[in-house]
This record gives sequence, C-alpha cells and structure tokens, in this order.
Amino acid sequence: MNKLVFVLPGIKGGGAERVVLNLYKAMERFHGYECHIVSFDRDVAHGLDPDLRLHYLDQKNEVSKKGFGRLTYRKKLAKLLDDFISVNIGRDCIILSNMVFVDKVTSLSRLNVFHLIHSAYGQSLLGGKSAFRRFFIKRNIRNVYGRHPLIFVSDGARESFCRNFKSGVDKVVIYNPLDREELSLLAEAEVEKLDFDYLVHVGRFNREKRHDRLLRAFAEIHSDVKLVLLGEGKLSSRIKDLTKELDLTDRVVFLGFKQNPYPYIKKAKALVLSSDFEGLPTVILEAISLGTPVVATDCPGGIREIVSSQSHSLVPVDDLGMLSAAMENALISPEKYISPLDAKFDSRTIAGQYHELFERYLAE
Repeated sequence: MNKLVFVLPGIKGGGAERVVLNLYKAMERFHGYECHIVSFDRDVAHGLDPDLRLHYLDQKNEVSKKGFGRLTYRKKLAKLLDDFISVNIGRDCIILSNMVFVDKVTSLSRLNVFHLIHSAYGQSLLGGKSAFRRFFIKRNIRNVYGRHPLIFVSDGARESFCRNFKSGVDKVVIYNPLDREELSLLAEAEVEKLDFDYLVHVGRFNREKRHDRLLRAFAEIHSDVKLVLLGEGKLSSRIKDLTKELDLTDRVVFLGFKQNPYPYIKKAKALVLSSDFEGLPTVILEAISLGTPVVATDCPGGIREIVSSQSHSLVPVDDLGMLSAAMENALISPEKYISPLDAKFDSRTIAGQYHELFERYLAE
C-alpha cells in the first residue's frame, strides 16, 4: 500500500488546509493510499475527523534557533522530520509539503518530497518589497525550491512563480479536488439561523485577503443587506476597528471561524472575494458548486481558471466602485454571477492525476 504524508505548519482551517483534507480523503477513497498528516504545531482547528492519522512533531520544540543555532535550525528540523516519518510511518512514503515555512525544512529532506504550491508566490512574497529585499528573497526561493518537484494548484500560480523565480526542477499543475456530494451534505447541516439577507466572505484576516477593500466597497452599497465575515486571523481587531470607522457596525457580522462554513455560503445572496492574489481559491469552487453567485477581484493566480468568462463575477483588483456595483448588482441579477463547475475539479479526477504523478516518479 502506498503511503502519503501531508506536512503542514498547523491545521488552522484555511483554504490550503481544506485542500489537504480533501486530497487526503480522495487519495484514500479512490486509490487506496494510507494517508497521514504531520503538523509542526498543535495549532489545530476544532472539529477534525477523529479517524485522521494526525501526528504532531512536538520534538521540534527541542531544536534551538537561538544564536548560532539559527544557522543549522532548518537542517536539524529536516533530519528530525525525516527520522520521525521513517520510524512512525515509513521511509518509502511520499511527502507533500505545504506552506513556505515547511517547504524551507523539507527542501533539505532526503525523502520523496513534492512541494505543493497553494499561492501566487510572485505577488505574495515580492509585493511591496524593495529591490534589495527582492534580491535576497529570490535567492532564498531558488534554494528552497531547487531540489524537489513542484506541484502548483493552478496555471496562474505556476506562471507567477516561473515569471519571478528560477528553479530547474520539474513543475506540474494539478487543481484542488472538490467532493460535490460531501459538500452538498455539509451545506444542509443545521446552523444558527440568520434572519436577514447577507453577502458572505470566508477567509483568514490577513494582508492578502484585503478585508479593508471589501469593507470600503460594501460601505457604498445602498441595499440593507448585511455582510457576514467567517474567519479568524491576526488582523481581525484592525478590521473590526475599520468597521466602526466606516459606521458599519450594524451591517457587518463577525461569526469567527466555522469548521463547516457551507450552510452560510449556500444561503448567502453572494460570496465575495476581495484578495490581492490567490493560488486557486477553494472557497470560490465551493460557492460555485453550491450554486451561490460569486463576486471577486480579478487577482493574479488561478481565479480565471474557475470563474466563467461569461459571468459578470470578476472586477478589477483596485476598483472599489466596480466591486461595490458588482455586489449590488448580484443582489438584483444573481444569475449573471453564477458559473458552471468544470469537471476538471472532480476529486476522483484530481486523485488520479496525483496517483499517476507519484507512480511515474517512484518508477524512475
């Protein structure tokens, strides 16, 4: 039996983590893999399936990064991770590394590692940086992503990486999997009743999601619809302050992180995404699957690979007026903001592509 190990810094409930959980299930269901998750921290969202093979790399806390320890920190963590996986899971397993911090460690691994790139790294890592800082970031990225094959979640994510960074390793695009049947069941779950019409945004409160842009555009809507925000993050207090500053306290509802956001997405008048960049926004795939209208910034990454060119969903990234108008128009003519879901995102199809990739590499 093939063994597949997903390595993450933590499982906080974001888009990348949902991709990992979906892929975990798909690989076990369709190809009989024995899947495991190794988390660097016990920072894990509540409500995870108790049957998950979940491991915590607690020993990492014993590796010092003080003083000269910083020079060998990643190398020691890589050996610690390799030893942990080899002893507890098996040395011949396949490793799917997720997120930049973990990638820095697994780049030094001696196991069968693939880096799964979830974002448009050109924009996320270089945006707003000085030329001096960009030089060192590019050098570091070349060192991190120059040893193991790269899997990108969209053509847009791969294009962003290749345009900004150099790496001679193999690169492939495999989309994020979506289990429509499971999603439909989850969307029918009983949750707190919201007795008002609302738009919804799902995502961490961080820089790239641009909740500030969303709030400023929403403030210009004349409808009495409300805006529901699902998520947590380091910028949540700042966004709450901006809500007060824009006099939106009675119109914006903060519901925090939800392990199952799908009933809220299904019942929303529209899902709104206001990001600066995305790799392949899973939440848009989920909204489309549930028949929910979508309004989104036409940001770098794979968003155009999801949203139909026939819809009115995409607006320029920095045009608040058009974002506001699109949100308001979606309330009036929702059919113009609905896209069909392409079969290329089916979980069985995606699992098959991963299986073929792994089989090819293991045969070499």
